[in-house]
Amino acid sequence: MPIDVGGFLETPYGVLEYYLGNYPIIGTSEEGRNIRLVNLARRPKLLVVAGVHGDEISGVLACLMAIEKYKHQRPPLALIPCANPDGLARFTRENYNGIDINRSFPPLGNGRPKETWTIIRVLRNLGPEMVLDLHELGLLYFPKILYFGQDHKNLLEILRSRLGPFTGVNDSPKTPGSLGCYLLNQGIPCVVLELPLYVPLQRRASKCLNCIQETLNYLEN
Repeated sequence: MPIDVGGFLETPYGVLEYYLGNYPIIGTSEEGRNIRLVNLARRPKLLVVAGVHGDEISGVLACLMAIEKYKHQRPPLALIPCANPDGLARFTRENYNGIDINRSFPPLGNGRPKETWTIIRVLRNLGPEMVLDLHELGLLYFPKILYFGQDHKNLLEILRSRLGPFTGVNDSPKTPGSLGCYLLNQGIPCVVLELPLYVPLQRRASKCLNCIQETLNYLEN
């Protein structure tokens, strides 16, 4: 079923629930909205996390596109299409209680909202080989990649060569309380993709989808 991009722009959480209504609810937000997991394999190698910041919507749309693309192929892929549904519904970076989820992970994060624990629980249950965390940033002119981990650094060069120009690759980011730092402490490699907001939504989402595809191909080969 084609994704209604226009409808998604108007009511992103409503469209998200429309497309994902048959997938399992793995948690709820601080305001009681559903957080869903789409697991396309028994043992997924890649976990995609999007919508950690509710006003960064291209990753959420890209997850819907990826589910539509891969749902009959069953690759080793799992997705949390929107980790912050309250922020998505309100178009805010933070959750309902004003907490930035990407600054709330242990050991250095502030607070432990329900959304954070939902992500941690999924990580513990699935044990993915890698996490792809999708974001946007208004100050960028080209996409940027952050990498948390020791192995798989050649993947960054693959992404940079195949997905177009990037502002740079940073393999030693230090953001206390972020998902990336938490995963680094857990020994799980994490690639963070940050996309410039000036690019139209559908192009940003397509770039995210390409990143999902290239990362998945890398882990399968």
